[in-house]
Amino acid sequence: MNQPMGKIPALVLTAIMVVIALPSSAEMDSEEVIKYRQNVMKSMGGHMGAMASIVRGKVDYKEQLVHHAKAVSDIAGMVPHLFPDESDFGETRAKAAVWDKRDEFDKKTRALADNSAAFLKVVRSGKADYGPQFKKLAESCKSCHKTFREKK
Repeated sequence: MNQPMGKIPALVLTAIMVVIALPSSAEMDSEEVIKYRQNVMKSMGGHMGAMASIVRGKVDYKEQLVHHAKAVSDIAGMVPHLFPDESDFGETRAKAAVWDKRDEFDKKTRALADNSAAFLKVVRSGKADYGPQFKKLAESCKSCHKTFREKK
């Protein structure tokens, strides 16, 4: 009977050491939020790049344009939520202005959402002249990056 009781202090000590070695949930969550944000934004960039190739006539995948436009529109609605207060540090190219000038950031993300929805609508309508609306959408991205994203 003495042997099992002797193992308990060792188990408790091991558990305490593991807990101390783990990052706090706030630290881990913030880092994971940043990684998630980066992955979502990369996916948006991929869709924007694919759409640019189609719009500029570099590839002939016009039937796929609506799928990319829908994805960008969906992601655009997520963007404001990808930058919570606790994610303003670490391995990120987001400038402090995202949090310091939140009203301006929110205005730009609303413009992105509006322009992506308008582009999706034009694409779904079947009109061939979607270039001007794509340009507005791309300008929304560029405008936000200029103010709120560090260059590589």
